[in-house]
Amino acid sequence: MTTNNFINPNENSEGNSFKYGSVALIGKPNVGKSTILNSILGEKLSITSRRPQTTRHRILGILTGNSYQIEFHDTPGFSNHVKDLLNQRMRSKIREVIGLVDLILLVVPPYPPSLVENKLIEDIQKSDSKSILVINKIDRVVKPSLLPLISNYKKTHDFLEIIPISAKKHEGIPTLISKIIHYLPYGSPVYENEEITDRSERFIASELIREQLFILFGQEIPFDTAVEIETFKENSQKNQKDLIEAVIYVNKTTQKQILIGSSGNKLKTLGINSRQEIEVTLGRKIFLSLWVQVKEEWKQNPAFLEQIGY
Repeated sequence: MTTNNFINPNENSEGNSFKYGSVALIGKPNVGKSTILNSILGEKLSITSRRPQTTRHRILGILTGNSYQIEFHDTPGFSNHVKDLLNQRMRSKIREVIGLVDLILLVVPPYPPSLVENKLIEDIQKSDSKSILVINKIDRVVKPSLLPLISNYKKTHDFLEIIPISAKKHEGIPTLISKIIHYLPYGSPVYENEEITDRSERFIASELIREQLFILFGQEIPFDTAVEIETFKENSQKNQKDLIEAVIYVNKTTQKQILIGSSGNKLKTLGINSRQEIEVTLGRKIFLSLWVQVKEEWKQNPAFLEQIGY
């Protein structure tokens, strides 16, 4: 009698072939973490802007396939310069998530590692977490320059994989997803198939308004704004709009004047653009009302940071 000792490499010892795990994207500001997450999910969950540090919260995105479910965490951009309490809390979130997830994606630009990358590699080594190096924005450099860069990074840490991509052009994204799935542990799905985030529509609306602030005002309002949704009322009646009322907090009166603009024209444009983005994301019509309020030194106010979710 012959015993069949064949072990399916696509299953664990209990015969489970489904993979589930959590993945964190970490890296310096403006390296493209949010663009990568949005490209992977095919949905707009994270703020994408040319301005650094537009992501302030850890965004949970969910990608589900026939044999896998991946829980993505997009973290704030890591900076060596802690300027205020808000930035300190953002940095603590990054360190926290490194020790909690199954796999880390260290996202870097296509240039030699800076102090920020070296510091993040040290944090990864301290946590003993599995990690993949993702070299983003390769469309900005000539391909031969990537070989010495990859060789350089191989000397810094034993990454599971080093994957060059261009999230903006979706180049390398399928390969990245395939490698992530490969290194995930076996397990059962936690979320329903149609779920793409654990964040509420209220939260997503606030992030979309904040994104439009960066797009419209650039350096005029340099990261001194916070958005709080005061009212989010869904209307179940046919052809009736949902009501969203939001407050935009700034540090100074002069910033308030810039946001409002002459005869309120700037705030009106912000409202129109934000409403359009929210309607596309939510898939229904809304009525959006915006106010601007001065809250001096809000980034240093622990009680206020708690109030607005930081």
